[in-house]
Amino acid sequence: MNTPRIAIALNNIDDDLISAAASEKIVRKKHGWLKCVAAAACLCLVVVGALGGINAYMKQYVVNNRFPVYPAPGFASDSAMVSPEQAECFNKANDIHNELSAQNYEWYGSCYYDFDENKIMIGLTDASKRNMDTVLTHTEDTIIDFYKCDYSYCYLLELYYKLDGKRTALSLLGVKRYNISIQKNRVEVWIENADKYAAIYMISKMDGTGGAIEFITCTSTDRTSRD
Repeated sequence: MNTPRIAIALNNIDDDLISAAASEKIVRKKHGWLKCVAAAACLCLVVVGALGGINAYMKQYVVNNRFPVYPAPGFASDSAMVSPEQAECFNKANDIHNELSAQNYEWYGSCYYDFDENKIMIGLTDASKRNMDTVLTHTEDTIIDFYKCDYSYCYLLELYYKLDGKRTALSLLGVKRYNISIQKNRVEVWIENADKYAAIYMISKMDGTGGAIEFITCTSTDRTSRD
């Protein structure tokens, strides 16, 4: 059999040759790890450089387009009490808004109660007599006043759904919340601070008009604005 011959041959191999072969394997293995570490380090540098370039581009885009970022509004502690009549008008305005928005009129923008003027305001993107007459069929004998607004509620709702579809990514970019402001006729987006360029860039690309979204910081002390 060949087994004894193999054993005898192994016994006759010089110990120095065995040690040298083992050392060579260790060195090669060590060099392999070094190559992997070096490749990973190079990849990290490339990624960091790319991200830095992307962030710089987004920042320049935001600055060049002068997107305003407003501070969070303060809350007055001595606000006037709402009278029962005002509360009734406020609820009535909400009911009218719900009814009009359910019709999906492309020209309907907003309906809210103006506490200063004590009247219900209805905004239309096309304040034609025909559209105003259509609104009156939903308001019965309620006293209202019309004004021309910039955006239809359908468009604002479409923007809201776009934001909601990317809420996880937007949250990672510093977006805290978003909502439709009926009175402002805008979509409000609340961000951590005015330097969240990636969030501002990503959201602004969703708005084809360039003005339907209003950015607001979550702290009233941050008063950065680019308008």
